[in-house]
Amino acid sequence: MPAALRIQVREEAREEVVRCYEETTDAETRTRYQMVVLASEGHTAPQIAPLVRRSVDTVARVLRRYQDEGVAGVPCRR
Repeated sequence: MPAALRIQVREEAREEVVRCYEETTDAETRTRYQMVVLASEGHTAPQIAPLVRRSVDTVARVLRRYQDEGVAGVPCRR
């Protein structure tokens, strides 16, 4: 089982994620922003996965991309 990934999100960065969450029209992108919001509230990837109905690996990948790239790294890459 993957390690329980936790991230720290500054308040202004969290506000930007929430804004992106509210403005996007793509359902998958909205779910991915929700992952970051939940992580900013202290939830780990294994805790978030069942809430958003995605695998722990997907949640961890989104959170790592957010850490590396900010909000630009959150949307799905097809």
